[in-house]
Amino acid sequence: VDPHKLSDAPAKAFPAKLTQWLFHRFNHFNGSAESGMVIIPCEVIDYNGEKLKEIVFQYCQLWQLPEAFTNWLSDANHFCSSLVDRIVTGFPRDEHQQLQESLGYLDNFMVTAEYFHLFVIQGPQHLAELLCLQNSDLNIKIVDDISPYKQQKVGILNGAHTALVPLAYMANIDSVGDALADPLFEKYLTQLIFAEIIPTLDLPEDELKRFANDVLNRFRNPYICHLLLAISLNSMTKFKTRILPQLHTYVTTNNAVPNMMALAIAGQILMYKGLRNEQPIALSDAPQWLELFNTLWHDFDNNALSLTALVEQVLGAKWHWESDLNTLPELTSTVTTHLRNMLTEGVASTLTNQLGQ
Repeated sequence: VDPHKLSDAPAKAFPAKLTQWLFHRFNHFNGSAESGMVIIPCEVIDYNGEKLKEIVFQYCQLWQLPEAFTNWLSDANHFCSSLVDRIVTGFPRDEHQQLQESLGYLDNFMVTAEYFHLFVIQGPQHLAELLCLQNSDLNIKIVDDISPYKQQKVGILNGAHTALVPLAYMANIDSVGDALADPLFEKYLTQLIFAEIIPTLDLPEDELKRFANDVLNRFRNPYICHLLLAISLNSMTKFKTRILPQLHTYVTTNNAVPNMMALAIAGQILMYKGLRNEQPIALSDAPQWLELFNTLWHDFDNNALSLTALVEQVLGAKWHWESDLNTLPELTSTVTTHLRNMLTEGVASTLTNQLGQ
């Protein structure tokens, strides 16, 4: 909590502004229950509604606001967590002039977004009536627990992105759309999502499959150019948050290595050698990881480290994974085999052999 004052006009931070406004509303309506609000933050953090409510109450304590106000906050207001899912690629630099001429006005805030959208709100069912959703064709869900939908998005959409990036990029493909236009990578993603990710998630299978098919169609969208190298930013953290939970669940359930995920890990280690066609890759990740990969690949290239030992060092980084992934049955040997094949045969050939193309 930033040390703003109640008298600031207004406070700088949004939660402080919100606290000021709610306190003014409380006083104006004499604390009536009917004056409570439904507050739906859209920040991309876990349980954003609960977090915002927590910060608002911290400001109440900091500013020593009356107990009657905090009781009103708890009883008359709803802080709803939300999940937003829509790819927005930003300002349409190539088309904006033509679009503005057709619109007939200047729009400096124009953005490009996909048609698909999903807005999930954790809150009471009467929100649907408050938001006038009855006659709307918007894809908005009011749910009791947002976590399965977050797992769905992180596991299927984000997980597929993260797994695809190193494999497709190291096969000389530069965008998600181009990868999906290649039957090999389309088959890889289909196998990854439907055979390895969906079985680890909690929502009904038919709902997960519908979402997965939507994801694949979104990846094919010819109007959105999603560059793989841009998605690769902080990939090691993305592997931890987007791939690792499903990896653990799959291994626990099946007592076997999810082969498509193992291929993705091997591709990630290969990409972090920092070279594609002998040209440097502009990697962007935590310095600790970049330094480690630089050392490991240097030692491997100088015959000071075996490929198995290199993989063991990556999978054994407890400071990042919070456990030693070498303890998962057959994961180290499977990743090492895939990585060796990628080094000798190339990524596309390795995938072809594994997918039976």
